[in-house]
Amino acid sequence: VIASGDSLIRANDTTGLGDRGIFGNTLTENGTGTSIRSLDSSRILLDFQDNMATGSTDLIGAGVEIHADGGRIDISSFTGNTGSGGAGAGAIFQTHSGGIITVSNLFIDAFDNNTFTNNALDGMFVEADSGSILFDQISNSVFDGNGDDGLDLQTTAGGVLRVTETLVGNTYNNNTDSGIELTGGIGGLLDVSIGESSMTDDMGMVIASTSPVT
Repeated sequence: VIASGDSLIRANDTTGLGDRGIFGNTLTENGTGTSIRSLDSSRILLDFQDNMATGSTDLIGAGVEIHADGGRIDISSFTGNTGSGGAGAGAIFQTHSGGIITVSNLFIDAFDNNTFTNNALDGMFVEADSGSILFDQISNSVFDGNGDDGLDLQTTAGGVLRVTETLVGNTYNNNTDSGIELTGGIGGLLDVSIGESSMTDDMGMVIASTSPVT
């Protein structure tokens, strides 16, 4: 899914009846399972639920890739998804050129009950490379058995990455590097707090942090 120019793509479920959104797909051994990209000054409104990507083959891709390159992506639900056994990451959320990504909902936990396991790179890689990324929460999700970090949160080039609520109910076990990697680049802001979670048998650090992180 690609939006460009001044376009608007409405892929969000406004009625609760599943009338719009990306729901219940199974994607096996393709390049990147699902790619959502907002370019220029475009905007995408998105619900993404119960999708499964396994064995994705793109070495720099993911089971699901959410990328705002100058545009904006507003996600009102990202729940019940799986990205496992891929050659890259399980999931990627990334901004460039002042792009914006929000994962937010006033009524439900917008990011909840996702599984990103046994990927060659990170379970989930999140980078605000300029622009901003906001999660209401990252909760009740599994980031286990990956070849790099379980959950990798980064800012570069003045980007802002904020998780409003404390990270709770997640597991970050048996990753080759850190359970959670936090990297605040020069001029960037990374605002996250970590609550009750399971972190065992990670071969790197349980939590690795590079300032400035708040």
